[in-house]
Amino acid sequence: MSMYFEGYSEAREEIKKMSEDDLLGYIDDMYGRENLPEDCTVEDLRLEALSQCKRDFTDTSSNEYDLVMFYSKLHRAMRAG
Repeated sequence: MSMYFEGYSEAREEIKKMSEDDLLGYIDDMYGRENLPEDCTVEDLRLEALSQCKRDFTDTSSNEYDLVMFYSKLHRAMRAG
């Protein structure tokens, strides 16, 4: 089982080819523009679209996701400690 649903790689590749208008439309259709900086660039749009794509394709019920979350929390705790 994978941490991401099927089609994630293909979706990322499509986002990399999108125009500015396509990126804005994608972001609007997904989770919105709240995380975009003022005066954002096309690259800012692309990064936000990729982030939202990853969020949408992440299988939070997978064992891999649980493992990544565990090690992420462990790493943060070790850095803070």
